[in-house]
Amino acid sequence: MADYFMYDRSVMSFLPDHEILAMGTRLVNPFDPMCVEPASVDLRLADTLMVPELHDVTHIDLAKPVDFMRGVAIPIDGYVLHPGEFVLGSTQETVTLPNHIIGRLEGKSSIGRLGLMAHVTAGFIDPGFQGNLTLEMVNLLRVPIILRAGKKICQVAFAYMNSSVDNPYNGRYQNSRGVVASRYGVRT
Repeated sequence: MADYFMYDRSVMSFLPDHEILAMGTRLVNPFDPMCVEPASVDLRLADTLMVPELHDVTHIDLAKPVDFMRGVAIPIDGYVLHPGEFVLGSTQETVTLPNHIIGRLEGKSSIGRLGLMAHVTAGFIDPGFQGNLTLEMVNLLRVPIILRAGKKICQVAFAYMNSSVDNPYNGRYQNSRGVVASRYGVRT
């Protein structure tokens, strides 16, 4: 039974804390060793958000998406995310994945238990990606939640692949800086 748990790179396996620490800024920059968990790294909320501006939007048509988001700076005393509201945020950190490592972006359990979905969907990060990670955040409570720049907001785990990819990520979000609205339908 003990052999089942032996480390074997012939199958996908998540990086443990000591490997994340050893890779440091090659994966996450800036890198804070105090943010390393047993199998992930905590990431912090950057200082800008994108909020929906829906006063002229009657619907979203995926065949012809429109940009309805506007950028706002998070004030020193925080941004008030009202019940049911949706915003986009981003990580302060840049994530860089080599061609043989994938990433998995997740919310933090402690924040989820406070009613904030810090990352709703699209948590897979392809090998070869480089940039800030955009977060889709929703307040599930019936009271406001205050978002503050610099606070831990999500976590990313890394996994080795069986081999390097032939075609690393070079899509529409490559080299993202800050919050990036949907580029659905945009050709790369």
